[in-house]
Amino acid sequence: MNATLNSILADLDSIGLDELNKRAAMLTRVDRKYALDAATASAILSRLPEETRVLRIGGQVSQGYASTYYDTPDMDSYLLTALKRRRRFKVRTRTYLSSGASFLEVKTRGPRGVTVKKRMPISWDEAGAPLEGERRQWVADKVEKTGYGHLVPALEPVLAGSYERNTLLLPGGVGRATVDTNLSWRSLRTDETEVTRPDLVIIETKSGATPLRGRPPPVGGRRATRDNLQVRDRDGRHARAAREQVAPHAGSLLSRICGGSRARALRAPRDGGLTDLITALG
Repeated sequence: MNATLNSILADLDSIGLDELNKRAAMLTRVDRKYALDAATASAILSRLPEETRVLRIGGQVSQGYASTYYDTPDMDSYLLTALKRRRRFKVRTRTYLSSGASFLEVKTRGPRGVTVKKRMPISWDEAGAPLEGERRQWVADKVEKTGYGHLVPALEPVLAGSYERNTLLLPGGVGRATVDTNLSWRSLRTDETEVTRPDLVIIETKSGATPLRGRPPPVGGRRATRDNLQVRDRDGRHARAAREQVAPHAGSLLSRICGGSRARALRAPRDGGLTDLITALG
C-alpha cells in the first residue's frame, strides 16, 4: 500500500474482524465509490474523525484480496451494471490472502437501490475455477430473482483482480468504508490483457441507509456535463447515460473505468460525513 496512506490509517484506533462484522456487516447496503489519486486520498483520510477505527488483522491494517469475476461471452453482467439497469447481478469469487478464506459471492439489487450480497464459503482451489454442480446451482438460485437466471449456464471466469484493502468503521457504526490500493487486473480471455494502476486509490462507503431521493449529486461536486448526462429511465429514476456503447473487451473496459483519477460519486448514502468530505476535496 502507499506508505503515506498506510501511516495515516495505522494511527487510527483498531477494531477486530468479529467486532466489525457485529457492528457493521453491511451485506445489505447502499454503496458509493470514488476513484482518486493518492494525494487526494491522503488529504481525505488525514481528515477522518478521531472516532474512525481501522480493521487490524495479525497486526496489519492492510490485507490482500484476490477476486475473479464471472460473466457471459457477451459480457451481459458487466453491461447490465454499466448501463445502470435496475435489475442486475454480479458473480465473483474472493480470497482473503491473509487467511486463505475463500467465498463465492453474488450481488444483486434490492429495493430502492440497495446492494444485496450473498456468499458461501468455498475451498481455495475453487476460487477462480469454472462454476460446477452445486456451486452453479447456488448462483442460479440467487440470480433467478433478477430475471436473468437464463444467463447463469453461460457464466465463465473472465477477469482476475488483486489489490490491498484497508477497512474502516465509521463513527457511530453508521457504516464502513474501504480503501483499495495497488490495483491490478488481468483478462482471462484469449487476449490476456493486464492493467495495473499503482497511482489509483478507490474509496467505497457502505451504508445501511436508504439512498437520498430526488436528483443525485453532481459527479465530483460538478454540474452535469455531456459525459455525465442525467436522464430518467422507465421507472422515473435517474440514470447516467453513456456517451457511447462500450465494446465487450476486458482491457478496454478497464481502461474506461479506471482511466481518470477525479473523484466520482455513484451513490448517495448517509455515511458519517465521509461522502461530503470526499466530494469537497475531490
